[in-house]
Amino acid sequence: MVRAGEPTVDRLVSGTYKHAVRRAAEMRAAADMLDELDVPNAMAAASRDLLERLAAEK
Repeated sequence: MVRAGEPTVDRLVSGTYKHAVRRAAEMRAAADMLDELDVPNAMAAASRDLLERLAAEK
C-alpha cells in the first residue's frame, strides 16, 4: 500500500499553483466546448474559476 504523507501534499499544492495558468486555460477550453455541445459544464467552469483565482495569487 502506498501512503501519501506531507511531502506528497506539499507537492500537490505547489504543483497546483505552479501550473494554475495552463490548467485554467485547459478548463476554460473544456467549459467552452461543453457549452457548444449543450452539455452542462459546472465542474469545468468551477475548476476554471478556482485555477484562475490561484493563478492571480502568484
